Amino acid sequence: MVGPGVMTTDAVAGQLILAELARHPGTTPLFLAPTDRPALVQQLYAWGAKNLEVHMSQCKGESPAVNGVVMPTFMPESG
Repeated sequence: MVGPGVMTTDAVAGQLILAELARHPGTTPLFLAPTDRPALVQQLYAWGAKNLEVHMSQCKGESPAVNGVVMPTFMPESG
């Protein structure tokens, strides 16, 4: 799994994801792409990524502003 992580721009996030993918050739990586970053999502699709699910987040009250790209992670221990 790729994540968690915080990157400054879509381009940086894409390059970090690409570097991680190169470390594991022949595998099927799993990650959550932030859907509020359409340029990053389109780049991932161009590389052959497939959307299997869409995860939503929620908070009580107003959500804080996000500066940068937040790559969430799964919580396998909560399953």
